[in-house]
Amino acid sequence: LTKLRILELRENHLKTLPKSMHRLTQIDRLDLGSNEFTDLPEVLEQLQSLKELWMDNNSIQTLPGPLAKLKHLTYLDMSKNRIETIESDISGCEGLEDLLLSSNMLQQMPDSIGILKKLTTLKVDDNQLNILPNAIGGLSVLEEFDCSCNELESLPHTIGYLHNLRTFAVDENFLVELPREIGSCKNVTVMSLRSNKLERLPEEIGQMQKLKVLNLSDNRLKNLPFSFTKLKELAALWLSDNQSKALIPLQTESHPETKQRVLTNYMFPQQPRNDEADFPSDSDSFNPTLWEEQRQQRMQVAFEFEEKKEEEEDSGKVKVEINLKRYPTPYPEDLKNMVKSVQHLVGKHNQEGSDENSAGAMNLEHTAKDKYEHKWPITAKEVALEVTEEIGKVFVSS
Repeated sequence: LTKLRILELRENHLKTLPKSMHRLTQIDRLDLGSNEFTDLPEVLEQLQSLKELWMDNNSIQTLPGPLAKLKHLTYLDMSKNRIETIESDISGCEGLEDLLLSSNMLQQMPDSIGILKKLTTLKVDDNQLNILPNAIGGLSVLEEFDCSCNELESLPHTIGYLHNLRTFAVDENFLVELPREIGSCKNVTVMSLRSNKLERLPEEIGQMQKLKVLNLSDNRLKNLPFSFTKLKELAALWLSDNQSKALIPLQTESHPETKQRVLTNYMFPQQPRNDEADFPSDSDSFNPTLWEEQRQQRMQVAFEFEEKKEEEEDSGKVKVEINLKRYPTPYPEDLKNMVKSVQHLVGKHNQEGSDENSAGAMNLEHTAKDKYEHKWPITAKEVALEVTEEIGKVFVSS
């Protein structure tokens, strides 16, 4: 099939490829995702026309192997493999624009990654990276960078050279601070730093004036730098996972130590997350008083018990059968509808002012009550009838 340009072999049980594939001199796209490859097939290096390659969800351990000779490869998806190392000859894939390495076992990246000058998307999230190479700053046209769910304690200062960066995600790492050079990434519109250990942010973050969405939830921040006031396009600032509004008003305050102006609100200082490394001992892990308070705050469901006693012939013991029946909660909305219905009738009665219409309205009142009243258990029904009776008194007196 020498004129074949697209070949999809996804979701099979392939472990190798036939050598005859080198005859596919015009192939552009090859999808080998979700198979059983443990190594990259050697025949791939002969597919010089290949531009897009999917090898996700296999068991490959090393990169790039034969891919280093594919000068025209622009898209490479190697996510969900077992890649532990990236060899330095990755620089041979000089045409790469999208490199997806999510969900692997990477512990470091080679300096040669910075030679991929055409790279616009780099995803290395869900790995075991504890450091990023300084060469990352060489990716001058990079637009999307995701290194979430790793073990990063810091970011390289060269991050400031990523002038074309637009989306930057570093969630779930161990960052204590950001480099001041982050302010040079002036084209970033979305930045997520959720679930780190950030205690402060640099003043230079105010230079990122195209920033629209910033996620800082689950950190240790005590306040925000005053330079945040320069972020005129900021539409969403997340400081908590259960935040009700996308952008919560900030107020100016003087820092107690440095006396500098900072921004704060009721969410500061942020509290460290529950799964911190400061693991309590077994003796301290259970607090009876706190547990009892939480238990009392939990929602309790009321049941109606019906006991049926049957005597056993042999033992003479009493057997009790308990049937649990759960009834629907009397929603306030139903009571409101009932009240509105009767109030409407009261107003109609006042306008017409006749005894005949008043009697008709009274009949309509009972009709409305029957319409909106659910067959609740007696306690809830009494509540509903009590509300209706009170409104009925107002109706009659009017």
